[in-house]
Amino acid sequence: MKAADKLDQVKPIPLTRHRMELTEDSIVAYMLSLDDELKGAYYLLNEYRDFNASATIEDAADQLDDLIVRFKNYHCEEYLRVAQCLTNWRDEIINSFNRINNHIISNGAMERINRDAKTIIRNSFGIRNFERFRNRVMYSINENSSFNDRNIKKR
Repeated sequence: MKAADKLDQVKPIPLTRHRMELTEDSIVAYMLSLDDELKGAYYLLNEYRDFNASATIEDAADQLDDLIVRFKNYHCEEYLRVAQCLTNWRDEIINSFNRINNHIISNGAMERINRDAKTIIRNSFGIRNFERFRNRVMYSINENSSFNDRNIKKR
């Protein structure tokens, strides 16, 4: 599952059962040589990764349409479902390449706040007083709070 450009080509991995050492790159190359379907699927997956890493809002639609066609034409049932998913979410995927001040727009911060609130509820066995719950959440997400986990990690 590791991206092709992240495979280690130098550090050998000991395979004690076979009394040999191989790099990640050589292991993947060997596995891909065993099955053409796996090889094609691996390269198509890496093309999708490259698309996510390098596409811009200007060229995302064309690149995504090309990828959808390639997934649809690939002879793997699972990739037909990927193509359908990409088709269904096409507009949202393209919009994910909008940037503000060179930053990708994401709902990750909001998801973190929701997770923190749910953690507070779980740890306190349910809070019945809404004002107290609200104050506790606001205190925990406040970046100026002295007990905030994010500030502790920054120090």
